[in-house]
This record gives sequence, C-alpha cells and structure tokens, in this order.
Amino acid sequence: MITSLRKAIYSTGLTVTGLNAANFFFKEAPQNIPGSYCVFSEVSNPYAGRTTMSKFEESYVQFTLYGMNQEELETLVKNLRATFDDAESSFSLSDYYVLRIDWSLSRDVQLEDVKQLIVQYKFRLQQK
Repeated sequence: MITSLRKAIYSTGLTVTGLNAANFFFKEAPQNIPGSYCVFSEVSNPYAGRTTMSKFEESYVQFTLYGMNQEELETLVKNLRATFDDAESSFSLSDYYVLRIDWSLSRDVQLEDVKQLIVQYKFRLQQK
C-alpha cells in the first residue's frame, strides 16, 4: 500500500464516530479486543498495473468490522461511510492527488459468534 495513503486512511479513520486508536488497525488487530473493532488493508486490484505513461493508480481498500452486536456494527459502517464517501478533498497526500473515493462493496459475514461487516472502497490516485 502507498505509505502516504495508508497514513491518511488511518488518520481519517480515527475521526469516524465509534473508532479510535484502541479499535482501529492496519492489517491485523491484537487478540482480545473488547467490543467492536475495525481492520483495514489493501486488497488485490484485478486491474493493477501502472505504466510509465500513466500517472494514475487505483488502490482497493477493505475495512472489516468485527463484533458481537449487529446493530453496533451497522452503526459503525454508517459512520465509516459518512466519513469516507466523497471525502476526496479531506485527503492530502504528499505524492498523490486523490481524485476519487468510490464505495464499491458491502457485505455481512458471520463466523461462529463473531459478526463481520465488510466495506470496500476504490481510491483513484494521480501522481503529483
């Protein structure tokens, strides 16, 4: 993942109501987190490939929210979307312009007692 994008996503994620440094993580969460939490990471881009003639890149980012309470997770997704949907102007990267942030996927999963809500975004970037 582009470092400046990762840092911007993390700092923006900390502004989501219900998320903070104790429950918002990159790639992996520590064990035994009390309550709901969110992990974000870059997912495979099936159309990856930047040519030397193009200054554009796309980064697909997945936010996976975990918890025991479905309503709490749904509220976190609502707050996450309110923060990230159309938030291009709030992202300031040193090496890229953020041209678009598009919500691309949302789904529910349940593994035993743990509920998961997954939200994916596509970040369209242009190199400065």
